[in-house]
Amino acid sequence: MERAYAQATALDDSLGRALTVAGIIESPFLEYADLSRNLLPEDEDEPWSNYLREKLRRKFLHEVESVGEQLEREAQWQKAIAHYQRALDADNLAEAFYRGLMRCLHALDRSAEAISVYQRMERLFSITLGLQPTTDSQKIYRSLFSKPVAVMGDKAGTTRQSRSGE
Repeated sequence: MERAYAQATALDDSLGRALTVAGIIESPFLEYADLSRNLLPEDEDEPWSNYLREKLRRKFLHEVESVGEQLEREAQWQKAIAHYQRALDADNLAEAFYRGLMRCLHALDRSAEAISVYQRMERLFSITLGLQPTTDSQKIYRSLFSKPVAVMGDKAGTTRQSRSGE
């Protein structure tokens, strides 16, 4: 138990440093998953392990979200999509990961996939938590139906808002 605690605190200290854009796809996710599975089993009822598990989870969520947002700022949409999908594999109740994935898909004009992501999140939250997505997620969802679209035959090449995903 002492060894597990020492390893968990060492990971806690290094998790933020480990999450770099270059190594994001593998190392941090695997470290977090390994720690959760092997060092801090869910049935472990020690107060220190519950506290440390939640602390690591919060740090993981924050760091992964930060890296995803950085990829979005750099318009590295494919990398960001892979990042968020991998993140959802590690924690499928992290709403920020769904929002990031929807933003990236929408940026690549893959709105149908983004809508599917929202609907999957909405069902999961309803079934497992008895909750609806937050207003931030709902705003992103609504924006998927109102992306400016080019008007065919318009000589000026202007755009007009699509009202219902038309």
